[in-house]
Amino acid sequence: MAEKQKEMSFLGHLEELRWHLVRSAGAIFIIAILLFVFQKQVYEYFLLAHRKPDFVTYQFFCDFFNMLGMDSTFCNVTFKDNLISLKPTQQLMNAIWSSLILGIIISFPYLLWEIWRFVSPGLTKKEVSRSRGFIFIASLLFFLGIAFSFYVIAPISIHFLYNYQITDLIQNNFTMDSHIGLVTNMLLGVSILFELPVLIYFLTKIGLVTPEFLKKYRKHALVVVLILAAIITPPDIASQVIVAIPILILYEISIKVSKMVIKKQKKMHKKVQEFNDYRQKMNDKILASDNKVIKRIFNLDTNAFAEGHLPVKTKELLGLVASAVLRCDDCVQYHLEAAKKNGVSTEEMMETMSIANLIGGTIVIPHLRKAVEYWEALDE
Repeated sequence: MAEKQKEMSFLGHLEELRWHLVRSAGAIFIIAILLFVFQKQVYEYFLLAHRKPDFVTYQFFCDFFNMLGMDSTFCNVTFKDNLISLKPTQQLMNAIWSSLILGIIISFPYLLWEIWRFVSPGLTKKEVSRSRGFIFIASLLFFLGIAFSFYVIAPISIHFLYNYQITDLIQNNFTMDSHIGLVTNMLLGVSILFELPVLIYFLTKIGLVTPEFLKKYRKHALVVVLILAAIITPPDIASQVIVAIPILILYEISIKVSKMVIKKQKKMHKKVQEFNDYRQKMNDKILASDNKVIKRIFNLDTNAFAEGHLPVKTKELLGLVASAVLRCDDCVQYHLEAAKKNGVSTEEMMETMSIANLIGGTIVIPHLRKAVEYWEALDE
């Protein structure tokens, strides 16, 4: 699959991308059509569920604040008027757009899978195996965000906004578009916010974010979270804390994720660095002895692997085979590093080592293990 992707032309990539987009759009439209068919149930039990006084969140907060000995407006939730439709086509268009948005939300795991299918042929086998859990984790966080938005943020916000009034001279008469837009925007916004650990993972991998950076601006993040919580919740501390806590937990999880990535990178980098430092130190000591024979051998080794009738890449792979057959781990690591610098792929390296195992026999297998481990360290 990887070789097929490499050989594919630019137009071939575009054609492949087109079919991924077609399948993704097809999944969204199929789910949207089903939701449109059952639009009454979707509206009454989901999009308009927060307008019911007996909604589970209102009951929970009422009982919770009563248990603390505090009065709460959640015990007297009322919505006086029905929502307004101002245009003949407003309900139809709202139903269509709501079905599409909910279609995107429900098909989110499939959309991620299509993205992964398009990207995976260009990844190494190790990268593919490591990314297998990405779809599950990203989807889990996404739907946790949907649940948190639906059961916590949306009811709190709607209860507050519907009852907020500057003066009695102003009457609240909300349209269905404004209410449905508020709910769907919160569902999408919060669910994307819950992808923070995944985002931090990738930003850390490419070096844009570090745990130290996240810790340094932790206080700033806390202020931003409390401001957001104050905006979308009623003006009481308890409600703000309820909204802020999960977001702060996500931020702390993101710091842990960033630490994990950095720790692994440092471990792999340390392995490579230690080998290079040791090799350089001992080479300097050996050459300092001023032995002409040794100097000539070193010079011959350098020139032998320079560009000639054979490209450097081929020479390094030949050196890798010879080093593995001779069971010289230091030599194997040296040629692995040189091969990596000259654009040797994981597939090419493994094929080269398979030839070494064929020539050298099964006694080379322990050195193959060390070679693969060092190659992974170079990948990091």
